[in-house]
Amino acid sequence: MGKFYLIYGNDEQAVKKKSAAIANSLTQDNTQCDTEVISGDNGKYDDILQQLINNLQTPPFLTPEKLVFL
Repeated sequence: MGKFYLIYGNDEQAVKKKSAAIANSLTQDNTQCDTEVISGDNGKYDDILQQLINNLQTPPFLTPEKLVFL
């Protein structure tokens, strides 16, 4: 089972900074990560949640790790 981080807040810059710091710490040995970005701005909550679940259940592609951003 992989690690799960939840970064939340109203300060968009602080959220981006913390997300980048965590991503960098996970790839500090210069390994590549499969990265998925899910936009939660538009769409139905059910569709966004299903897309998140699908991404979390899919193994990384040609890399040892996978990052999913919502």
